[in-house]
Amino acid sequence: MTLPAEQVNHPTHYQPIDGGTVECIDAIQSALGQYQYIGFLRGQIMKYAWRLGKKDLSSQDAKKLAWYAGKLTEALGTKTENAGDECHG
Repeated sequence: MTLPAEQVNHPTHYQPIDGGTVECIDAIQSALGQYQYIGFLRGQIMKYAWRLGKKDLSSQDAKKLAWYAGKLTEALGTKTENAGDECHG
């Protein structure tokens, strides 16, 4: 069974509301700031790895894990090299 890409990349339940233009993930990033956002992304990756094969389709959870890993890669790319140590825990 193949899932539509929007089920992973842009689920309808996380789309802008009332004709807005801000998607949920962007609001989270804005509200948390860079370091907390990175922690949030790491937590999401851990969650989907942990539940892989236990809740939804394994392929769906793997795609979500990869989506959050891509977001983490983007977020880490916006940091300076000297600030990278603050992301390790």
